[in-house]
Amino acid sequence: MALSREGDIMIDKYQKGCKKFITWITLITFALQPALAAAQVITDPGAPGQKKPVIETTANGLPIVQIAPPSGAGVSHNLYLQFDIDPSGLILNNSRALTSTQLAGYVTGNPHLSGGSARIILNEVTGANVSRLNGYLEVAGQRADVIIANPNGIYGDGFGFINTGRAVLTTGTPVFGGSGSLDAFRVTGGQVSIEGAGMDAGATDRAEIISRAVAVNAGIWAKEVHVVTGANQVGYTGLDTQPIAGDAVRPTVALDVGALGGMYAHKILLVGTEAGVGVNSQGTLSAYDGDLTLTNEGKIINAGQISAAGSIRITTRDGLSNQGTVYAQDNTSVNAEGVDNSGVMAAAQNTSVAGRTVSSTGVLGAGIQNDGMVGGSGDLTISASGLLTAKGRNLAGGKLTVTGASVDQSGALAYAGGTASFT
Repeated sequence: MALSREGDIMIDKYQKGCKKFITWITLITFALQPALAAAQVITDPGAPGQKKPVIETTANGLPIVQIAPPSGAGVSHNLYLQFDIDPSGLILNNSRALTSTQLAGYVTGNPHLSGGSARIILNEVTGANVSRLNGYLEVAGQRADVIIANPNGIYGDGFGFINTGRAVLTTGTPVFGGSGSLDAFRVTGGQVSIEGAGMDAGATDRAEIISRAVAVNAGIWAKEVHVVTGANQVGYTGLDTQPIAGDAVRPTVALDVGALGGMYAHKILLVGTEAGVGVNSQGTLSAYDGDLTLTNEGKIINAGQISAAGSIRITTRDGLSNQGTVYAQDNTSVNAEGVDNSGVMAAAQNTSVAGRTVSSTGVLGAGIQNDGMVGGSGDLTISASGLLTAKGRNLAGGKLTVTGASVDQSGALAYAGGTASFT
């Protein structure tokens, strides 16, 4: 019984994924060279001067954005009718002087930056089209956070970020402070979709997706992945959420991870705030060097693989249905209105499963090693305020504690290396 994918396998996938991106983009760039003349980035003609970027072309034919001058808080706010990235890539020029880039070699300085480079480059779409990201975005000059904000939606396939701190994709509209600081995003609708060749944010500090709904049908590679879904005002600094009224059409799923989709990062944080809007994961969520936290107001369905080198914490006010695998090298904690498990929920250390009702015909385990064997420690706690049905395998290297208003373990296989308690 395989309970997890090892960290080295995840790292290998990440490295292979990066190589795939680079090879793919190089080939496509040459194959589609005649198409590069088509405008992919269009400035909003009605934008005020301090928010109007200038679109030019590098010596090798790439679009380069001479970003708008930053505010006193270091935010360069750029308004566009359309913001796409074709396979050849895109440069955001954050340098006052001649500088070298990976995508376009040397580029001349940006004349808008006489007062200094930007810390945050905000790219806001005011037009009516979805943004299509199909290549790498590179910040020339000083490294900066990059935000793509489009309330119409964002579609990404084979794209990534170079010389970028935080990479943020959002369907929200920005909220500013009095000094020109970026305070928050107001999200009322829209969807971010990751498809095809996926998203490479491995060179960033953190990748963030802030949207009413998110669909992941390809890989996302990053050091950290943070996803916030629902109709919210989301703080830029700490991603704190304040629910607001959303558009009339409410999504049925907040986060949808398809069978070919996945997130591979040191640390993963997934937050869904909209009641009745669930999470459906058929793919892989792997925090291969840290914790994975999933909090959602709607139902969570997992038929894929959820793993962490640290701890896993899953919390929902609705139900959790697990037909897949949930496994942590540290601790696994599950708290839901109702828990229905026909798969595996386990940890190398302690596992806690709690709900108003708990029903398990699968494996609930603590002290479970990577090879599926039970170790010499690890406590398993299963608790329900109502009916608790645990008819599968309930395995603990240490103590086994089962508590419910009504407990049914008929036909179960239970093992405890320490004491066992059933109440």
